[in-house]
Parts: sequence; structure tokens; C-alpha cells
Amino acid sequence: MESEAKYTYNLDNIFKLASQCNVHYVLAGTLYLRGTTRKHFFDFIEKVFPDEKEGIHRIYNTGGADKD
Repeated sequence: MESEAKYTYNLDNIFKLASQCNVHYVLAGTLYLRGTTRKHFFDFIEKVFPDEKEGIHRIYNTGGADKD
């Protein structure tokens, strides 16, 4: 999937930059979007990443991403 490759590339860059800044570990986790946090998150996505909005809405349709 094209967008998965794009996100992987972005994550690789984030980890490389973190390493250059002497970051010792990264703790990644799933977002759980509830209440006003959900609204603010999607408002941000619509404003900054409008092309990604639909896919992100699908992923977080129930408030949290599926394990798959």
C-alpha cells in the first residue's frame, strides 16, 4: 500500500533524527481518541493533512486502531 510505505519512510526518518539527538529509546503506542481529544485531533488532521483525513478516520473509526 502506497501510504504505508510513506509512513514507514517518515518513521525511519524520525528514528534517524532521534538517534542523532541522542534519544535512548522510543515508546510507540496506539492513540485512543475519546471525547474532546478526538475532536481536536480530527480538526488538526483536516487542517494540516486533508489528503490523509479519510484514511485516518477509517483507522480510528471506533476510537482506537485495530490490532491489525
